[in-house]
Amino acid sequence: MKKSLKHILYSIIATIVVIIICYVFDNIPYPFGANTVSLTFKESIARRANKPLSYYDSVVFINTGYDLELVKTENGMEAITNRDSLLKFLKDIQDFDYRYMFIDIRFEKGITTPSDSALVAQICSMRDIIVAKHWNYENQKDYELIDNSLLNKSAYCDYTYSLYNSSFSKYQYLQPNGNSAALEMYNKVNDGNIRVHKIGKIILWYSDIKRHWLCFNSLFLTISDRFIDQESSTDHSAKYLNLGSDIYGWYGLDGWYSLSDLRDYCKDKIICIGDFAFDLHDTYNGKQPGTYLHWLAYDSLCKGKHIINNWWLLVLFILYTSIFFCKSIRFDLAHFIKNRFWSFMVTLLGSSFILSVVCYISYWNNGPIISIFIPSAAFSLYNLIIQYREYDGYSKKSKNDTGSSDITVI
Repeated sequence: MKKSLKHILYSIIATIVVIIICYVFDNIPYPFGANTVSLTFKESIARRANKPLSYYDSVVFINTGYDLELVKTENGMEAITNRDSLLKFLKDIQDFDYRYMFIDIRFEKGITTPSDSALVAQICSMRDIIVAKHWNYENQKDYELIDNSLLNKSAYCDYTYSLYNSSFSKYQYLQPNGNSAALEMYNKVNDGNIRVHKIGKIILWYSDIKRHWLCFNSLFLTISDRFIDQESSTDHSAKYLNLGSDIYGWYGLDGWYSLSDLRDYCKDKIICIGDFAFDLHDTYNGKQPGTYLHWLAYDSLCKGKHIINNWWLLVLFILYTSIFFCKSIRFDLAHFIKNRFWSFMVTLLGSSFILSVVCYISYWNNGPIISIFIPSAAFSLYNLIIQYREYDGYSKKSKNDTGSSDITVI
């Protein structure tokens, strides 16, 4: 009985350590042990089981990718978003009852146009609006904006990549130098935010100040749709509206529908303005517009996907403890099955397979994306430790038995 209690205690301690390590690594903005093929397969199945997403209840996407102008920079002639078109649009909608506006367009210093002053003044005069800013990792400072007055209405729109994974995988909300665009929208629209708890420079955990609970600061985004698979149209069945052709084209505001129609369409919605045609990032679900990824990150915050789910935590605790305990007592289910075929099949169902099944179930039910790399490595290490202790104990016992049976002949 005491031996069983000892195994249970060891299993619980090992489980707590693994859960803490998983939490620490899950908050690293780099993908660690993530399997892109596995995520893609899960998403393809989940997409068949779930209903298609509706983008028009809460958000309006405006594409500026085809509204460009050439400007002279130190690198030569560069194509940028047409400032006059953007300025005209902002003036037309400034009195709309939109909920919030996010402009994912670069306003860095060094790219200037005659309309910059008017555009900056227009942005600064509007309510509930943020623009993109970026961190210069090489020089360890912000890229300067065309006007410092935009700093009060800006948030970071940076993604983190690793040497071994150049595609987008995880979104970091609270970035080293300030709030990301998604977190800023969550703060302004939903009165929420993420707080970091640390001692000195050592980060202990993160919490959501609105829900008052432990949360993740970096999150794998569930990307359930491919923007590049569907073109824009004027019947609002498309994913985005082109600024030039759909809004100001011959069948836009000057043709088939009026400014009041656009006002009704944007009412109580978040307006996301960006390049949906060329500003694309590699993900596990194909190429996706950067503006769309920021909105997905914000939508995940609203749905509480960053919050630590108590029920899933309990399920994982019981599961990990059970696996550690079974390895401690060397429990093998195959020994209880008489049929050779099924006994062989059961031997293939290791802890990694069980974790994969749980991960799939979580994904299909819109739960957290569970990483199985660290738990699987922990189970393997735990198994090796048990095997070594058994071998060491057997070796010592063998030596003792051999020593006691030796006969010395004089």
